[in-house]
Amino acid sequence: MSSHRRSSIIALLATTVLALSACTAAPNPAPSPSNQSSAPAPTLVDSGYGALQLGMTKAEATATGLTTGISGTDGSCGAASDGRLPGAPATASESTYVRGPLFFSSNTGKLVAIYAYGPVATPKGIKVGSTVAELKAAYPTWSAEPDDAGNASDSGRGYVELPGGKASYRIVVDSGSVVELSLDSEAQDCYE
Repeated sequence: MSSHRRSSIIALLATTVLALSACTAAPNPAPSPSNQSSAPAPTLVDSGYGALQLGMTKAEATATGLTTGISGTDGSCGAASDGRLPGAPATASESTYVRGPLFFSSNTGKLVAIYAYGPVATPKGIKVGSTVAELKAAYPTWSAEPDDAGNASDSGRGYVELPGGKASYRIVVDSGSVVELSLDSEAQDCYE
């Protein structure tokens, strides 16, 4: 057998071995995002936030697993013992807006307000940080309360009444964006 023919056969065998080794057990590819399961974040709807519903007692709210920091049984209108949504800032300084706390009525002990923070949004995608333009596109009925002179404004506190008349969104806008968003029960008796 000539050396040229022998070299050709060796090259052919080497190529075959390499090709076959590429067909053997290859590492599994990383799962694609569509294969990974993650539960969608609850939204702030007209009755509550996921299983956390307006009108619940502190014990009922705690049992949902959607709260943290609740203590005692009496409502305290947003004090630390009323707790907050998990992941919300634990405390707020005087310079920050209200983000994430729960408000239980000091009269009834029932949950009367849920404040959003970060990723918590309405079904129409409005959350802390949304622009006033996005807010008005999603909720055309929202308008800030008039200023002291009675002039209309895109800055300040306003409300969006929700279907059924049992709750509303309380939305505060400052410098062109949403800085506070809460779901307030019609039975809310803690402020305003």
